Amino acid sequence: MSEVTAEMTAGPLTILMVDDHPLVRAGFRYVLQNQHNYCVFEAESAEKAYILYRAEKPDVVVMDISMPGIGGLEGIRKLKAFKEDVKIIVLSVRDDPHSVAHAMDLGAVGYLSKNCVPDELVSAIVQVMAGKVYLSSNLQMDADKTGNAGGLKCLTKREYEIFQYLAQGESINVIAVNLNRSVKTMNNHRANIMKKLHVKNTTQLALIAQREGIIL
Repeated sequence: MSEVTAEMTAGPLTILMVDDHPLVRAGFRYVLQNQHNYCVFEAESAEKAYILYRAEKPDVVVMDISMPGIGGLEGIRKLKAFKEDVKIIVLSVRDDPHSVAHAMDLGAVGYLSKNCVPDELVSAIVQVMAGKVYLSSNLQMDADKTGNAGGLKCLTKREYEIFQYLAQGESINVIAVNLNRSVKTMNNHRANIMKKLHVKNTTQLALIAQREGIIL
C-alpha cells in the first residue's frame, strides 16, 4: 500500500483518516465509505496528512495521536496553523484526561477512544459538521485544563447569553447582529468570558456548556 491513498466515491462529506495501522484505517473506512457513502482519504502519518489536507481540503480529519514521526498532536498544531477552522476528531487508544485535554486545547473538536464502535465515529462527524464539539461519554478531561464550570455563576446576564452563542459555534459577527451590538463590544465580552472561565478557546467553552447540559 502506498504511504498516502485516496478513494473517491460520491458522497456529501470528505473524510481524511490518519492512522499508522492499515487495519484500523480499513475498518473505519469500510463503515464511512460503504455504509455512509462518504469520500475517504487515508494517510499513515501526520506529515502525509498535512500534505494531503493542503491538496484536497477534506471536510473532517480523523487523527490518531500516537504515530511515528511528528505524531498527531503536532499534526493538529500544523493543520490549525494552515487552516484555523479545520475540523479534527482524535481517535486514539490514549484516553487519559491529560491527553484528551491537550488535544482539545490544541484545537481538536472531537475525541474518541479506539474502543468505540464505528457508528460513534459517524455520530461524531455529524456533530462536528454541525458546529458542535464531540467527546465520548466515557472520556474525562483534566479539570485543570477544561475551565471552571462552576464559574458560570460569575458571568453577567449578558456574558451568559454570549457564552451560549459561542458554545453553539456562532461567530462574533453573527452574535453582534443578533444582539444589536458592535463587533468590538462582542470581542470584549468574549475576552472577559474566557478570562473568567479560565479557558483559551471556544472549543473549551463548548465543552463546559456540554458538561453543564446547556447544549447537547
